Amino acid sequence: MHKKYWITVCVLSGILLLGMLAYLSIKMIPNLIVQKNFSELKTNLLNDDNGGATPVETISLFKKALETGDLKTASKYFIYEKQEQIFQDIENFQKEGKFPTLLGYLDQVLDDKNPKREYITNSPDMVTINILSDKPDFKEFFVELRRPGNDITGSYKTWKIKSM
Repeated sequence: MHKKYWITVCVLSGILLLGMLAYLSIKMIPNLIVQKNFSELKTNLLNDDNGGATPVETISLFKKALETGDLKTASKYFIYEKQEQIFQDIENFQKEGKFPTLLGYLDQVLDDKNPKREYITNSPDMVTINILSDKPDFKEFFVELRRPGNDITGSYKTWKIKSM
């Protein structure tokens, strides 16, 4: 009888301990993953030098990377969260033969003498450059840029393309 008592106590203690470990892991693992992802994002933002000192310089660097066929570098001129998707989108543009059109739009964005170009400063760290056209198949093209990182790293490094 004494032996059965201790076996029962050990089994119940083991079950209780496993239950507590399972509960703690369910509560702690998501936090650890978020903390790891945040740490990786901060490291990537601090080490990311792909971009220009000005919005126009970033667009120019992006265009040059496209012209040389360096699609991986071209995608790095976008904000960190979008780089993988942009790389795939750029590859699709290349396969579909849309590069000349995109390069033409970028030329118009970079042309500061273009009367259809509009440079909008949304804030000290966000800029939008619009171009308008009278062509029936093309009405408007814009590039939105920002200097990311202040919320996470406390400093700005380079301008990045947020969307286009």
